Formats: sequence, C-alpha cells, structure tokens
Amino acid sequence: MTALVAILWLFGTGGLSDYSISATLMLYVAVAAVVTAIGIGTEQVTEWLSI
Repeated sequence: MTALVAILWLFGTGGLSDYSISATLMLYVAVAAVVTAIGIGTEQVTEWLSI
C-alpha cells in the first residue's frame, strides 16, 4: 500500500525519470513479495497449529 502511494505521489509530482520508474517498480515488487511470503508463512503456521 505504501509503495502504491509512492507511485501515485511520483506521478502527481511529475518527477518521473526512467530511474524513478525502475526504482519504484522494484520497490513495489519487493513489497508485494514480502507480503506474499508473510501471507504464505502465516497460512503454513496456521495449518501446523491446527494439526
């Protein structure tokens, strides 16, 4: 969500260079990967606890 806000802010300020776009996209992908990993991890732990 923070990454999305950062992207919207960059578009809003018009301060987008190729580097900014790349860095922002990498940040967004990294955040998405972490959130996904945490989600999968939480799901796995929940399964283990339910056994």
